[in-house]
Amino acid sequence: MEQELLICGTTIYHTYENNTWVFDTGNDILNAFINYYSNLGKEAGIIIQVNGYINNSLSINEMHLCTVISNILSNAYEATLLADEGLSKIIEIDIRCGTKFFEIAVKNPTQINRPRLTKNITTSKSDKNNHGYGIKNIKDVIKAYDGDFRLIDNADSVTVKASMRIG
Repeated sequence: MEQELLICGTTIYHTYENNTWVFDTGNDILNAFINYYSNLGKEAGIIIQVNGYINNSLSINEMHLCTVISNILSNAYEATLLADEGLSKIIEIDIRCGTKFFEIAVKNPTQINRPRLTKNITTSKSDKNNHGYGIKNIKDVIKAYDGDFRLIDNADSVTVKASMRIG
């Protein structure tokens, strides 16, 4: 998780430094990562769409939130880069925050001819020894918040749904 904290701090710093805010979700950590990947994706023709807003402060440890958000968005971005030609390169992010749960859903296009995701997936990369820690870290954090983590694998897209108890 130390790597996620470093990535989180670096991302927030560069996003603030470059003054490149397009999205405002009501949460600085979400803003930093969403805006970072939005700016990064411009060169690759990737569009990010965000629905939702957080009206209240989250009772989630900032390092834990960084771990979840950075890994989900990094995976979505990497998969979108590899998506088949002809698929729209749009990453859809839906955010909901009530009094009891914070929920985020991220849908991204992907390669059609690829190994399908399973419940026990850790990585789709061939180097299993050096990859797969992000999903494990997400699951560990979500478990600590009595939350839920789901991967929905469609033929041409993947949706990650994560929820964490906040109240």
